Amino acid sequence: MFYLEGQGSTLNPSTLLPPTVVCPRQNDCDEIVDVLLEPYLKSNVAVLPILGEPYIGKTTMAQLVINVERVSMHFELKLWVHVSHNFSIGRITSSIIESIEGFPFRCDNLNTLQMRLEQLLRGRRYLLVLDDYWSESWEDWDKLKRSFVSGARGSKIIVTTRSGMVARVLGTLAPYRLTHLQDEDCWLLFCKCAQGTESYPHNYGDIQDRRLKEEVLQKCKGVPFIAASLGYSLNLHQENDRSKWADILRKEKWDSSTAHFNKALRLSYAQLDYHLKPCFAYSSIFPQKFQFEKEWLIQHWMAQGFIVPNSDTLETMEDMGRSYFSSLVSQSFFQRAHANPTEQQHNYSLSEMMHSLASHVSGADCKCYMMGEPYNIRENVQHLAVVFNKLSGQGLFEMSKKLHGHDWLPSSSSMSWNFHGVMTTAKDELTLEHLKAPTIIESASKKFIQKLDLSSSTKKNEQAEKILENLKAPTTIKELTVSGFTGESCPTWFGSANYMSLVTMNLYDFRRCCVLPALGLLPHLKNLHIKGWDRLISMNCREFCGTSFEGGLHKASFQSLQKLHLERMDRLQLWDGNERCAAFPSLLELILENCCKLEQVTHILPLLTKITVEGSPALLGLPNFPSLKYVNVNASGEWIWGSWPSLSSPISITLCKLPTVQFPPGLGGIHRCLQRLVISQCEQLMSIPDDWPPCNLIHFSVKHCPQLHKLPRGIQDLRVLEGMEIIDCGKLSYLPEMNGLVSLIRLEIADCGSIRSLPYTGFPSSMQVLSINRCRQLALSCSVGTDRGKIKKIFSVWINGCEVSTPAQH
Repeated sequence: MFYLEGQGSTLNPSTLLPPTVVCPRQNDCDEIVDVLLEPYLKSNVAVLPILGEPYIGKTTMAQLVINVERVSMHFELKLWVHVSHNFSIGRITSSIIESIEGFPFRCDNLNTLQMRLEQLLRGRRYLLVLDDYWSESWEDWDKLKRSFVSGARGSKIIVTTRSGMVARVLGTLAPYRLTHLQDEDCWLLFCKCAQGTESYPHNYGDIQDRRLKEEVLQKCKGVPFIAASLGYSLNLHQENDRSKWADILRKEKWDSSTAHFNKALRLSYAQLDYHLKPCFAYSSIFPQKFQFEKEWLIQHWMAQGFIVPNSDTLETMEDMGRSYFSSLVSQSFFQRAHANPTEQQHNYSLSEMMHSLASHVSGADCKCYMMGEPYNIRENVQHLAVVFNKLSGQGLFEMSKKLHGHDWLPSSSSMSWNFHGVMTTAKDELTLEHLKAPTIIESASKKFIQKLDLSSSTKKNEQAEKILENLKAPTTIKELTVSGFTGESCPTWFGSANYMSLVTMNLYDFRRCCVLPALGLLPHLKNLHIKGWDRLISMNCREFCGTSFEGGLHKASFQSLQKLHLERMDRLQLWDGNERCAAFPSLLELILENCCKLEQVTHILPLLTKITVEGSPALLGLPNFPSLKYVNVNASGEWIWGSWPSLSSPISITLCKLPTVQFPPGLGGIHRCLQRLVISQCEQLMSIPDDWPPCNLIHFSVKHCPQLHKLPRGIQDLRVLEGMEIIDCGKLSYLPEMNGLVSLIRLEIADCGSIRSLPYTGFPSSMQVLSINRCRQLALSCSVGTDRGKIKKIFSVWINGCEVSTPAQH
């Protein structure tokens, strides 16, 4: 056994178990031990992360495991290091050396330290626990682990962490996640710690005991640390009469036993990135056990202004929100709810202790009010969730007069929540579904509303038109979404120039409308999404743009529009414009998605930067857009080849699901500006012409082309190519020569079972990263065959997810 002292004044955990009883997690312990004793064939050392929320018992579990007799007999060395926030490779390495040798190894040179540890571990099967690991940096781990690989086959490393990112970076085995204790286990732990005994009868006594049990379980929230702390506080009083336990705990103050735990939770929050803190705190408006979908919560964050767009990247706010969400999940602030096999999307929730933390850090800004309880919410509350069963629309808006923003959620006896058929609002945002009632129609004129989402359920044309015409949005509105409209004529206010603040407009499923409103008159509209207009055949300037004729030219319309998305327009054939039409002078991005009959786009679009065409096979071609940089074509026929010469300016082209056997020759030399080319899911594609790759290509990717049997020879002339991906090309049997790719840095090959060897002449000296996955013959050749010499100068080589040691690393 080895004890390692940390940097602070307090003693950190070691392999020695505490003298008191431990958590009732025997099943978890047995499963982890089984994993540790299983052979691992991919490399000498395997890493098992133990993942969980703060104080859920990760360290205690590692102590349990490392002291199991089977583990002690299996491993020659058992080592323990408390890592913590203060990540220091030198400190960790020297601590392990001291543990093995029994005396300090004084040295400030990291290389000397690592060489010494490598010598001590060489040929010995060891179990190392890296407790409380925080660093999510791959570089930190890459440097730290270099001394560990010399151990004998079967060596294992346990990493305890609360971060899912740490588990992904370090783990070679699937992480073992510890969850909250079940009520009976939690109560048993409390009783054991209170009585200082390993046994406790399952007969919990009279009604007073049961009430005490309910209070204890409510306070513990399934967290073993709290249960043990409460039990220990009773044990100090040496009181065996359980009828007096409740009085003792109340005199001692319940919260005193959980103060350290709450401090640790607040520390976790304090260490969150600044942009994640308001996103998490906002979650306190949810009731306990509330389940939510990722995309739904991201939309709320966007409405609150929590997601700040980055002008330096093309990443959308939605993508940034997904990154925020993943960070909160990986750090255990959010957790996956129990999966429903009938649902395609996962639901998430906050554990009880994370809900308590969110409530604490949000203070008075965010509150959840249960309908029927005394209303004691302060008037300056920023975000309020109201949980109700039945409440009239008029009553809702009477209460809303006191609020700046509100969010309506449905109630359920099982506390399982959904979001269909409800009214919702984020800050200055209102959603109205199943529009029928006059009281609701009147409510939409509230001046504070900046985002309005309207959904109609009526099937009567005249009634639908009347409702939407009367439901005139305030002119201060910034975002408008209307879906399920069954009328034949759009309301007159849709194209009113008075909407000076309207920036985003979404018109979904207007099944009976044949004519678009004059949206071109909206002076500051930047984002427009039109979807599911089943009867619309053409879009012309006079109707759609609302253009006027002055001095021989049309007056510019859609002056501010930057993004236009046309989706599921089943009958649309023509989007008409000409040289006299000055519409769309600012359009940057155009998406044509599943417009199966669309044949022509004739507008000039002088600033268009990005175009995506998906599921539009009837398109005859595209005009020359002078500023075009990014082109994505997906499942849209072979019209692209006719437009290829006019697409000479893009720097990135993605071709996906094209029904072609061979790309036409002679087109590669046209695109001298092209830097990124991706060919994906072309299931019939057999070959690519040798002259195809443009000379200035920086990234080349071929994915999921099962019939492709050869790559273009022109690849070997790409002197500025830096990265290449070849994925899921089952019939590709060989790779082109690559020694002429003097700038190549990274190559990834995956699921190409017919490739048996690397290029004959190897790789250029610039090559730094090689990744090979699920290519059996190629992996074998690189591991023990003729290709071993070709990879020895590459710094980072990964085969089937495991890093291979090469001389270049040393």
